[in-house]
Amino acid sequence: MKKIIVYSKADLMVTKNILKTRWKVEKNRITLYPTGICFLLGIVLAILFAIIVGISVAAKVNFPASPPFMVLLALVVVIFFCFGFNAVEFDNESGIMRKKLMGFITILTVKFEQLYGVKALNNVSGGYSYRMYLKESRYGRGTAVSSGYQKTEDPNAAFFVNEIVPIIHKFLDQHGMLEIQEKSNITNYKYFKEQGKLYKVKNNKIFLLVVGVVLILLGINELLPTAFLTSFDHDEKPIIMGIGVFLGLIILLTEIMKVSVDTAIGKVERQNLIGLGKKSYLLKDFMGIKTLRKTMNLAYTGTDIYMHFTPIRGGQPDALLLITLKKSQEIERFMDELSQILEINTPQEKT
Repeated sequence: MKKIIVYSKADLMVTKNILKTRWKVEKNRITLYPTGICFLLGIVLAILFAIIVGISVAAKVNFPASPPFMVLLALVVVIFFCFGFNAVEFDNESGIMRKKLMGFITILTVKFEQLYGVKALNNVSGGYSYRMYLKESRYGRGTAVSSGYQKTEDPNAAFFVNEIVPIIHKFLDQHGMLEIQEKSNITNYKYFKEQGKLYKVKNNKIFLLVVGVVLILLGINELLPTAFLTSFDHDEKPIIMGIGVFLGLIILLTEIMKVSVDTAIGKVERQNLIGLGKKSYLLKDFMGIKTLRKTMNLAYTGTDIYMHFTPIRGGQPDALLLITLKKSQEIERFMDELSQILEINTPQEKT
């Protein structure tokens, strides 16, 4: 028999800001509305279309103000408004999460026992949101369950995390869990080069290394008889060479870093390929891991994994980029290796 959870705080404060995450809390069901931003987009489009039609009427242009075109514009606005009602429903009676387009068309169903939990997703722009992840893909795309936030102390985000997410996790706990294989001791590291108590992160930026070397070689080549660019004057070639060498060095010295974890002395160090730009962090100042999912033109390009440090004796918090990986399985493996090196159960993730 499923537990019936009784809620207080006026059904946990349905937010008044339609642009932020909204929720509806029932005894055995929670419905989240994470796409309120679509209401704003609908209003913006409506105003934009009204201006276009107004200008076309004033200019006596028939096509934009024609009935078929007007109907099309109105339909686009209505669709955006309807998308504002997109919902994610957690039904504790059936033990199923449903993703509903426009609030009533079910486009995804997932059993609770397949769900890992809600985690923060950090964006390159500095904002963040919350997503529900699968146990088999804890660092994958996930399902959006909140709107986007910019402020760390956003009241809507704080209430969502402190009041709503725990109830969702209680729902998940009431259902059978998938069998989780006990993790064995790692003897062969995939992402670290082990040298006693020193662990060096294997650099996976081979492409950038090749690009940097090629730019330097192309720059030098412009001073030789075999130069590829023949349309430049003799006086201009040193400038072309300087640009190529400069860009190549920038890539090699700033984008490609060697990171090592020395558990014997309790330090994490970073330096570039020729040993410059060295920076050290104390493991006792380690505060957790932050993953940053990157996209370019809406296409996923990889996930940056950072270690965060806050000096115990005072000082500014800092973050160290360890590696960039793409697949969820790769990220999980890296996390397992790092947790074993640091002798912790699971690296704590930061928002």
